[in-house]
Amino acid sequence: MALTGYPQSIPEVEDKPVLRLATVWNTKRGHDPYEGGCPQHNSQNVSYYCLDKEFDISKWYLNYMKGKDAKCDMQRTLADPELGPGMLYYNIFRKYDALVVLAKNDTMKLNYGNVQRAVSQMRSGVPVLVEIRGTVLQDFVQRYNYTCAFQRYPSDAVQKTGLVETRKLWTFDEAVENLKSASVRKQCQREGLEIVKDYSPSQIGQKFLKTVGYKGKFLC
Repeated sequence: MALTGYPQSIPEVEDKPVLRLATVWNTKRGHDPYEGGCPQHNSQNVSYYCLDKEFDISKWYLNYMKGKDAKCDMQRTLADPELGPGMLYYNIFRKYDALVVLAKNDTMKLNYGNVQRAVSQMRSGVPVLVEIRGTVLQDFVQRYNYTCAFQRYPSDAVQKTGLVETRKLWTFDEAVENLKSASVRKQCQREGLEIVKDYSPSQIGQKFLKTVGYKGKFLC
């Protein structure tokens, strides 16, 4: 499996009697105890898991991946320079029917952050629901017209001249209900995998070279 570009295998998206959603890495809470953190939903037949774990996945991976060979498989994966921790995260991501990527609610992150977390999880091939808050994520979703997006804080989630003028974003409850549909999740999977192509190492390198003035051709 390619961990930095388009995946070599793509998870099947099917109808499920119980939809399994997960957020891997929570967002910190602000002074308001209700602000930030994993959102609540009111949908039936949906399980939403908030995996607020430390970055070193090897310390908690075996809590989620069971089986007599799980430890050996983890050690083998970590020792493989082409797989490593990234593959362990893919294994965790693929235990769920969709992933919920929350906006980092730090002021600097909202205005000057990046979309690395969303793109990394899209790269796994699992459908991704993205929280829109702050200019970076607004621009990202508007640029790609990405379907699976929601907002929690309408007062500051979208600028008056931004995404709100072109489409109405789902609330979290609406998003969860929509994700019950396999066709919606398939659409978000397709869109996410197209976005991933723009964030491959080759594309990133080409954009950098163009920025610094390179005008030649690229062979990759």
